Amino acid sequence: MLHTRLQEALEMKTKHRSLLNRFTVKLSPDIVQQWMDMIDAWEGDHTRPNPYEEPRSGASNFSTPMSRNLKHISGTTMAQVRLKFAQEELEEAKKGIEPLHEITTNAFIQVGLELEEQQYVADFGLASLCV
Repeated sequence: MLHTRLQEALEMKTKHRSLLNRFTVKLSPDIVQQWMDMIDAWEGDHTRPNPYEEPRSGASNFSTPMSRNLKHISGTTMAQVRLKFAQEELEEAKKGIEPLHEITTNAFIQVGLELEEQQYVADFGLASLCV
């Protein structure tokens, strides 16, 4: 039984290493190294920010040149984005401004984000891991 579990663990290690390599090859080496440093720091001291957890309301555990430029939107949730668009659409409706297209900005952005997520899953072969 122990041998079977060890064999399964080795197979999963190989599979996960392959997925990690396919993911990190698309990132800059600096970002990958920063991520690995965060993991090492957290594994050595669990009081450090957990790199596996999503940052809470505006806090950022992982700082990249891009994330530093996007501090003003850090921590924004999809619900907040949808609410903001809905409020803007309501204000435009109150002013008598008709939408230019049949699909609203809110719906367009939401569909785009859903497509992006599907593409991410397809690109990294993660579909088989999703239950």
